[in-house]
Order: sequence, then structure tokens, then C-alpha cells
Amino acid sequence: MIAQTTRAILDMNYPADRVELLLYADNCADKTADEMRRALADPRYRSRNVKIIERTGSGAKAGVLNDALKIAHGDYIGVYDADAMPETNVLYFLVRKALENPERYVAVFGRNKTRYAQQNFLTKCINQEIVVTQRIQHCGIWHLFRIGRIPGTNFIIQRQYQKNGHWASDINSATDGDLFIAMALHQAARVWPKRAGYYRNLERHLTNDILAYEYNPHTRSLTVGDWATSKSKYYRLMRTSDVAPTFFDTFYQSSHDQRWRIVKDGMLDHLADLSAQHRTGLVPDFAWVTADSAEPVKPWTVASKNDGNYFANACRVPMMLANSKDPRAQKTLTRMMKFFSRRSYVSLRNSRLHTDREEAESSPISQL
Repeated sequence: MIAQTTRAILDMNYPADRVELLLYADNCADKTADEMRRALADPRYRSRNVKIIERTGSGAKAGVLNDALKIAHGDYIGVYDADAMPETNVLYFLVRKALENPERYVAVFGRNKTRYAQQNFLTKCINQEIVVTQRIQHCGIWHLFRIGRIPGTNFIIQRQYQKNGHWASDINSATDGDLFIAMALHQAARVWPKRAGYYRNLERHLTNDILAYEYNPHTRSLTVGDWATSKSKYYRLMRTSDVAPTFFDTFYQSSHDQRWRIVKDGMLDHLADLSAQHRTGLVPDFAWVTADSAEPVKPWTVASKNDGNYFANACRVPMMLANSKDPRAQKTLTRMMKFFSRRSYVSLRNSRLHTDREEAESSPISQL
């Protein structure tokens, strides 16, 4: 199987001199590496840039990917499992999509299909699993929450690179993602106490970086990402779903850094201000903020015509406030939930929502 996958990758319709292929035989006691070498013995591949690595480390697939990142040279990392059979043009289409807007399209993945899906009961089940995963976990989560979930194979992603002996990356982080990763690391330290020190160290580094690169002290708020620097016109932009008071409390308890208290107070004040500006109590996806004021942005300021409305980002606000005991959080949450209990859906500009796509933005709230 690995020989077929190797040939399929090398035969893809993409400039051969632009592809570096790293083949990993991860803790394999069989003849996987030999099969790779047999495939590469084909005269057609003699000039190709291919390296076979017989790996004995820990970490399984995650360990392989981490090792590959350290030695890969390309601008993008493409990932294929040993049982994959990529189509001829897939890499071309993935790269073409990524290059449409490299600053926004950090990762691109293609559709996966099961070979011989109708061959037997097992292949039918595997095919059903893939279909459900793609349509619900990938497409569904994207349409509801604008959260992208990368699959395990058939995708490309921008890679970090080494500069002057240090790891570096392009400025393309998103604060909401960084907050959730930091919180997940905190929880991991509790779930796996034997590795608690490791996870706490990662959490500490990440939360320090959030404050270093995604914090605006003038507005007492987190910015939307490390790309929204003090020289950017987006430096005063706040994403309402980044208001995570329980996260901020946790990070303060871990670090005793007073800036987390400042962030919590500032962002809750801004959120309460935004909620008070509309009779429904709803808040917009994005807002311009100063030290003591906040106002919804206009359409197309960031990503869509609904940037200044309750939409794909703001629909997460009730979830982010639900466990907080802070009176400001509870007041804002109560106003929003009273509105949703009436099951009437309007935008912040008083236009009634009517399409399935728009009503879907409120469905997570009505199910709380």
C-alpha cells in the first residue's frame, strides 16, 4: 500500500522541482521502508527530492509531523497517510486555493473519498464515517461557527521556519484560537498529572505570548490577532467572542500577571456597553473600542457584511459567559437569553433574519 501511495504522490501534476517528499516509517517492524525504496527504484524518480526516515521516536503521527517540521524546507507542509491515494491534480488545486489569499488561507484541505466504498460492509462503514466527518464536523462547524477543523490527511498548511537559529512564523494568529489552546493546555495538566509540568510550561509560554503580541493596553483589550499591531488600522478592533472571563481568571491564577485582570475588566466593560446599545442585548461580531467606549463596526470591515451584526463570532458569546460569576457577564448573558427565549431573530440593524443560513447562527444559543 505504501508503495502505491508513494508513486501517487510522485506522479501528481505539480512541478517536480517544487516538491520535497519526506517518507516516514514510524516504528515499523515490517518492510515498510523496503517498500518505499522499491517504489523509488523506478528510473522515473531517480532525480526526485525524496528522503526516507526510519523513525523510532514517540508521539505516533503527531511526533512524525513535529519531526518533519524541523527538517522540511517548503513554504507549505502537505500531509498524506500511508493508505492515501491522492488524485493527480489535488496538490495543484490545494496550493492554488492557498495562494488566493496567503494571509487568510493558512491551511487548505481537499475532499476525501473511500476507495472501493461498496466492496463490503466494512468499506461501507468507513465511507459513511468519512462522509459524516466531512459534512458535519468540517462543513457544518465552519458554516455555524466559522471554525475550521483540519482533517488528518489530504491537506496543506503553512509551516514555521527557522530564522537566525530561532523558530519564526508569519504574523497570522487568531486570538480566539490561542485562548482555547492555552485553556486546553491548562486542562491537560489536570487530566494527565504525570505530564503536568510539560503542559503548564506550554500554557505559560502561550499566555505570555498572547499578552506580548495580542494585547492593547490602551483599550484594555485583546486584539484579534498578532497581525493587528500598533501600526495596523485594526489595533482597536475587538472580537466579542474573545471575551472569556473564566479563561482570564484561570490564566491570572496560573501566572499572577495583573494584565489578565485588566483584560477581563476592560473586555467585560466593552461587552456590557455593546449589549446596552441595542434593545435585544445582542452584541456584534466585531467592535471598535477605546479605553472607555465601544461601537459596532460597519459591514465589510473585517470579513463580511455582518461584521457589525450578531453573527458567526458573536453566537459564541453566551457560551463564553455562561460559567462566569462576574455581574457584568451575567447581566449581558441574561439580556441575550431573554431575547432568545422569545425565539425572535433580528440583526443588530433591526432587520429580521429569515434564511436557513442566518437562523443557524442563533441555533447554538436556543439550545443552551
